[in-house]
Amino acid sequence: YTHVEGELKAEIIRDPAKFVEVDPQNALALLDQKRAGKKLLLITNSDYVYTQRIMEYAYDPYLPGDMTWRDLFDVTVVSSAKPNFFA
Repeated sequence: YTHVEGELKAEIIRDPAKFVEVDPQNALALLDQKRAGKKLLLITNSDYVYTQRIMEYAYDPYLPGDMTWRDLFDVTVVSSAKPNFFA
């Protein structure tokens, strides 16, 4: 019930450090793939506000210059309603 109503996500957004274990190597691995010419796609069931906040927290501090997580992905799909998205 909490997850469906958004209370859990709201709490996580307020203090992502309390809930998200960050690994700087994740951002760097995706950056390496991007620089190697790979096309990267992010598909999530989460809404944009939640996705934006979590990705900013987990990726942006480890990317060079003013690059953001959005620069890593060629396509980003939020609120995708997986698995039906793939049907």
